[in-house]
Amino acid sequence: MDRLAPILKQKFWILLGVSLITILVGWWMSTATLATTITARLADIDKATKRLSPGEVPSKDYAEKLSLINIEQEKQVDSAVDYLWTFQKSRMSWPANLAKFANAAGYRGEFDPLARDLHRQSFPRAVKKTWQTINPFDAETGTGMVDFPLTKMPVRYWTGDIPPSSQEMWDAQEDLWLLESIFETISHLNGGKQATSRLDASIHMLQSIKLMGGQRGTGAAPDANAMSMMPGGPMAMMPGQTGPAGPGGSGARGAESAEFNPKDEFGEGGEAAAGGGGASPGGPAMAAMMMRGANGGPMDAAESSEPTVRRYIDDEESMPFRTRGFYMVVLMDHRKLPDFLTELTSNPRSPWPIEIVRVQVAIRNDDSTSSGAAIGGLGFPGTGGSGGYPSGGPPGGGFAAGPGFGDPTGGNGPPPVFEEGTQRDDPLTNKEQMAISAARLAMQNALQDPAVSTIAISGLFTIYRQPEAEKKAFEEAQKAAADSAANQSTAATEAAAADAEAMSEEAPTEEAVTDPQNMEAAPAEGEAEEAKPATSTEGIDTPDGIEPAQPAENSTEEKGGQGAAEPSSDPKPSEGTPSPTTE
Repeated sequence: MDRLAPILKQKFWILLGVSLITILVGWWMSTATLATTITARLADIDKATKRLSPGEVPSKDYAEKLSLINIEQEKQVDSAVDYLWTFQKSRMSWPANLAKFANAAGYRGEFDPLARDLHRQSFPRAVKKTWQTINPFDAETGTGMVDFPLTKMPVRYWTGDIPPSSQEMWDAQEDLWLLESIFETISHLNGGKQATSRLDASIHMLQSIKLMGGQRGTGAAPDANAMSMMPGGPMAMMPGQTGPAGPGGSGARGAESAEFNPKDEFGEGGEAAAGGGGASPGGPAMAAMMMRGANGGPMDAAESSEPTVRRYIDDEESMPFRTRGFYMVVLMDHRKLPDFLTELTSNPRSPWPIEIVRVQVAIRNDDSTSSGAAIGGLGFPGTGGSGGYPSGGPPGGGFAAGPGFGDPTGGNGPPPVFEEGTQRDDPLTNKEQMAISAARLAMQNALQDPAVSTIAISGLFTIYRQPEAEKKAFEEAQKAAADSAANQSTAATEAAAADAEAMSEEAPTEEAVTDPQNMEAAPAEGEAEEAKPATSTEGIDTPDGIEPAQPAENSTEEKGGQGAAEPSSDPKPSEGTPSPTTE
């Protein structure tokens, strides 16, 4: 042990050396094995690669063909847009007195001043024609299906002597086209214009409707308590009492209202374009006049501090279409609501595609109390309800002149007075009176039906833009027509100038006529004989009816160049001629 003591003292270094040797041996062995494994696997990969077919990589032109497919799909989209635009264009009809002006102006073009004045005068008739599309119920005669008075049309009438601008004309007419589309859908759901049976009707009343602009994603979040179906216990109302559904009362109805603020969906900045009355006195007509400058055109930023109103919701120039919002409240059989929404969104007769944004339904009546509910919304003569015509109106359907436009309560005011149909002078027969009473009673019973609910709907119209190719072709045609007219005018002017120049060369000049130096010009043809001095007969008395004798021609001779005439050698006068006497 004593001999091992020195060695044991160095055990640390001995173990360190052994460990280093072990590490080096292990590293060498592991790397050798790893290298062998790597070499073997690379050989396997090479063998597998050699087994693959040495052919060319397929679809070298894949990117090019994919690009061609994309181009073809873009063409199909453009073709679909052109088709939809053509379909919409076919429904863009103007009144007969404005059609030729619209064709000459082109889509969204500038109208002739005469057309603007004609539009101001004829617009009420166009509004009435659109309103009749819904087959409105007339409480005076008992005809029609949908209770919706003309005074609730969401339009603005032009007042004063200032005609609308071309932009205002296009906007107003476009709104009539959109409203007509909805009215046609409602009429079709009720059985068409020829429908007379109240039992077949699905929509009985259009409480309100308006068109508006705005911007997506800027609306307030809807109430968390709002429900798509909001049944509620009936609430008794006095006749004519104003309820949540609007003025005029609506009989028994649920405690909750289906109505909502469309700004929740479309945001701010678009409601002023909807047409109905404004909150300020004067309403839309006054607002329209305030929005015009001193020259009758739209005010610029320096003239008006009003915020910019967005007419459309989606209106980016890069998009081939625009969208315009709408909001309406109807009283209808809620069991037909799916059919109504289908007609709105998938109606092949409507050129304006519709996207439904929000729908709310409130149960209006209840079986236990609906039989005794009061109906205050029909507006029969003398009741003053919100849905009927003015009290005491003529049986022929004429409208009395109202107090003016822009009712501060939010109404649009009555339209201007214009000629209506002929009115009956003879009284109604008993049969006709019974038919009218039956129609009114049928309307009352329909609104008391438990299935009738208040339904509020908001959505978007899609309005396609005019394709650039068509717009360019129209502009080129207009330019060619203008150039042709200018060329014709220039040619006519040049021809007139040439004719005037030719006439001036043939006629004597003014100088030749009036210059004293030209007064002794040669005698004209046929007057070559020398002029003879006139012989005066002054101071010679002649018998009545006898002319004094005239000296014979060439009876005088010039002597000495003095022009003195010698008397004849025969002093006797001619026979038969009395001798003159001198006083």
